[in-house]
Amino acid sequence: MPWWNLPETMRAALLAALATTETGVREECLAIYAKCHNAYFRHYLNPDMMYFPYQTRCGRTGKVLNSVPAIPEGDPLYHSNLSFLEILSILRQTLRKNKTKQKKDEAQ
Repeated sequence: MPWWNLPETMRAALLAALATTETGVREECLAIYAKCHNAYFRHYLNPDMMYFPYQTRCGRTGKVLNSVPAIPEGDPLYHSNLSFLEILSILRQTLRKNKTKQKKDEAQ
């Protein structure tokens, strides 16, 4: 499995959690986020390469594979860490939304 599936799924899960009004759906989205987050930070960071992620790991064995399933020139910036930057933005937006809600609740 390539590394970039995880941050992209994390971003999608947070956006869905932010957009929904249903508690159960939000909880499922946050569980998906947590699972992907934990998998990425447990299994993909390569300490020998300044913690850049391993490109690909075998889904069955977990072993690092030497094959790269994408060509950066054919897909510029798509498989970059831009997902993480957007995740930070989404988390900031969520915190602001929660603080606003908390202030409204306290005012009542």
